[in-house]
Amino acid sequence: MADEAAFCPYCGVPAGTGFACCPYCGCSTDPQMTVCPHCGKPLSSNTQQHGSPDSGACPPPGGPQPGFQGYPQGGNPYAAPPVYGQKSRLVAGLLGIFVGYLGIHNFYLGYTQKGLIQILVSLVGGFFTCGIATAAIGIWALVEAIMIFTGSISTDANGIPLKD
Repeated sequence: MADEAAFCPYCGVPAGTGFACCPYCGCSTDPQMTVCPHCGKPLSSNTQQHGSPDSGACPPPGGPQPGFQGYPQGGNPYAAPPVYGQKSRLVAGLLGIFVGYLGIHNFYLGYTQKGLIQILVSLVGGFFTCGIATAAIGIWALVEAIMIFTGSISTDANGIPLKD
C-alpha cells in the first residue's frame, strides 16, 4: 500500500492495521515479523498492510502486491503455462514442398533440431557436394510433405494435432 494512502486499495482497511504482505513474494505475514517466512527476504517498514488474508478482499497470499519487486526464484508460480495454437496441415505441407529443403516446415511445426539439421546440410553440405546434399534434403522434405498430407505426421512438436 502506498505510504500516503489512508486505506488499502484492495480491502479498504485503514493504513497500519491488518496483516502485512511481503513486497518480494506477496505472501501474507504478521506485521511484527522482520523476515518473510515464505521467501526469507527482510521485511521493512514499507511492508503493505491489508485486512485478514481470509476475508477474500485482499489479493491471495503469495500473489503479487503493489510495489512487487519480482519473484525470488526467478519465475512466476502463478503464470499460466504457454498456450500453443493448432498448426495447419495445409501450411506445413506446402512449406515442405516449396521450401522444405531449408527445413522451414519443421521450424513451423516446432521441430527446431530437425530444421537446423536440414538447413545446415542443405546449405553447407550443398556447397561442398555441388548441390547433391541439397537435392537429398529436398527429397527428404518432399517425403515429409507427403507424410503431412496423408496424416502420417499428424501432430506438431508439442503433441497438438494439426488442423485440416
